[in-house]
Amino acid sequence: MQPRLSLIHTLGAIKTPIVILNGLPGSGKSVVLKQLAQYLNRDIRTSLPEPADHPSGAELFWDPVSGAFQQHLQQVLHRLPSLEQRGQTLFMTACWVGENHWLSSALLYQKVTVIEQQQLFMSEHEIQALLPEANASEVWLQTAGWPVLVANWDNIAAQRVRHSWLDFMQTRILPQLPFHEQRLLVALAFCPVLKQSAIHAEPLNIETMAPLVQLNSLAELRLGVPYLRAVLKEIASKEVRLFQGAMRVVSKHYQQSGQRLEAIQTAIESNNLDLALQWFKHSGGGMYGYYHGFQELDKVLALFPELMLSQELHLAWANMLSLLKSQQFLQAQHFLEKLSLDSSGHFESQEDRGIVALMKSKQRAYFSPQTSAQQLLQHRQLEKELAGHDGALMSYYASASVTHSNNGEWFQASVYQDKELALAQKHDIPYLIFYCHFNKARFDLRMGYPERALSNIEQADIALKRVSYYPTLTFERNFVDLVSGIHQLMSGNMQKAAKLWDKVATLRKHSEIWPDFLMQFHLFGLCTKLLEHSMDDAYRLHDELRYEYQLSFTDDSGNVFFSLLHILILQQQERWVDAQKYLDMLNATPERLSANVRELHHYLALRNQVGLICIHQQKRAVAPLDNSIQTTPLMEIASEIQHIKLLWFKREYSKMQSPLADLLVRCYRLQFWFVLLLESQWLNAAVQWLWKKEKQRHLNTQLEEATRAWQLRHQALSIQTEIEELSAKQLQVIQRLAEGLSNKQIAQYCGISESTVKFHLKNLFKQYQIKNRQALLALAKSKKWIK
Repeated sequence: MQPRLSLIHTLGAIKTPIVILNGLPGSGKSVVLKQLAQYLNRDIRTSLPEPADHPSGAELFWDPVSGAFQQHLQQVLHRLPSLEQRGQTLFMTACWVGENHWLSSALLYQKVTVIEQQQLFMSEHEIQALLPEANASEVWLQTAGWPVLVANWDNIAAQRVRHSWLDFMQTRILPQLPFHEQRLLVALAFCPVLKQSAIHAEPLNIETMAPLVQLNSLAELRLGVPYLRAVLKEIASKEVRLFQGAMRVVSKHYQQSGQRLEAIQTAIESNNLDLALQWFKHSGGGMYGYYHGFQELDKVLALFPELMLSQELHLAWANMLSLLKSQQFLQAQHFLEKLSLDSSGHFESQEDRGIVALMKSKQRAYFSPQTSAQQLLQHRQLEKELAGHDGALMSYYASASVTHSNNGEWFQASVYQDKELALAQKHDIPYLIFYCHFNKARFDLRMGYPERALSNIEQADIALKRVSYYPTLTFERNFVDLVSGIHQLMSGNMQKAAKLWDKVATLRKHSEIWPDFLMQFHLFGLCTKLLEHSMDDAYRLHDELRYEYQLSFTDDSGNVFFSLLHILILQQQERWVDAQKYLDMLNATPERLSANVRELHHYLALRNQVGLICIHQQKRAVAPLDNSIQTTPLMEIASEIQHIKLLWFKREYSKMQSPLADLLVRCYRLQFWFVLLLESQWLNAAVQWLWKKEKQRHLNTQLEEATRAWQLRHQALSIQTEIEELSAKQLQVIQRLAEGLSNKQIAQYCGISESTVKFHLKNLFKQYQIKNRQALLALAKSKKWIK
């Protein structure tokens, strides 16, 4: 090798008694020492020279055979006084990486000069002089000027050189390094850059590894000799312990960089399962999906061995939530049944036992439409057991909310959503914040508070757009439209409600669902069709929804719910007698009425009683409100409108006047018109009569504003169904005719004049070329307009 004159001149100018050329094997320290000795016309000794055996002022050279540097340094320091007295300089080679506290004395640094290996590595200019035919820049980038690599560059691609390098790294380089620095080198072979905080090596030790390892101003480490990457990977493939240790460093780097998936995957693929589980818990554990998205959770769970999913609590918890999220209720139930988490002594803490109980209760809340009193009591006890784990508490509050909503207890369900929301805001989990506001909006709409729901809808939309994995959310983005659509329905804005139903109808088959949520969703779609007077569409949708519900749930409550929806359709067709037959069948088995359908059942039963009384002028008492049903604006308005209907058909106008005025004002304040629109076929006439009576006394009052608000909604509904309105009225007349009512009774019931009834009958006779009522009824039966 050509003499490295610049380095030789630098060394020759040093005047301290001891000069140490320190570097790993292959760093060229022995070659430089030899060139310096030749330049000064001196000999190199393999044993430590004695100062007394050489002239004063002479340079002494020592290239030790062994690598026991600390022992050699003690021998040299023992001769330091002699060297100083005789004005001599001892040049020696060394190979150490690690603790060098024996050189920390300020006095000692005045007597010793250390030439580190980065000073021994070759510059690009030196490489160009040594390899004139090569691309010096490329060689320098690949080798960092490591002399042993540069010297063999011409044959670097040869198989024998590669095998030689593999042996050189295994036997000469890595044994010189502490294990954590061996691990660092291998880690850098698998990862382009590592955070310094991801390793345990001391900064000074890393400096002694330069330029094999480079540290930049951002506290990032890189492999300084890229050529070594393939060699180090091959060594790692044979050294399991070294590979696992290196991958722990890489995994830790990914975790600190926010690359959760990569951190867990790296740990699992290198069989560092304990580290993978640590990262999983650190990233949310059982609540991982809510923090980072259920798509990412599914990828993570797929990485872990399947056996671990049923043996590690947090993995099992997360897996069950993932199954519920994707509507795999039967799979979730089967997964819980085969878990090995219940084995004696498996858990060390009450909290862990509480999480297992939470998993079971959450699955039951999603799968079952009703919770028994005993199960509810057991569920409430979990709050104390989970008090120290906010993630588990959030899941508990969500489960408790679903449980109470399945029981028709909307107030209690909303209270638990408030508790979950407080923790979600504390930990800033936008996805859970969205869900809390979404469910609170649902409950507000259930109870009859559309305006209060609107605030929660807006907050849900804001939170959803803050979710970091927002682009991966498919159906959650439609959830805001869903509650907005129910809000429009409740507020009486039917055009907007119908558009939003069409937009979110895909949620029927693909979304996170549970019985109460699905029933509210289905009721929204069916009522939208009914208020559009689309009876054929309503029947068709009813059958589709029933079939889809039974694909996910097999509970008897679902059959009862869809029977109630069928009754509602019959009522909107004024088929009270047919509706009563279905109600009688349900009343014969009251135990089938679960809590979450009891409210709807009571409303429809009350409505049918009133309908039968109004049609047949029956004198029967109206059943009072069931004490087990919570008093909400929705139920109060639904009951009140039926009592007003009775007064209207009995022509007890003086008794009806004040309640109807109060009800209109209340609905106006709440912006709640849905129940009133279901009664529009007679109610509009009643409202017009009321306003004529009250106009002089209530100009510029809330009653006037409420009346105008009603008229706008009723007119919009009439315009929307203008084409179908005539046939709808004709159908009502035929149905009343089939029940044996006179023209006068039909007019009174339908809220039209007797002459209008005669007009419809005349048109029907002419349209179908028939001469009397009996022929019309026979035609109606043949066309299945009536039974």
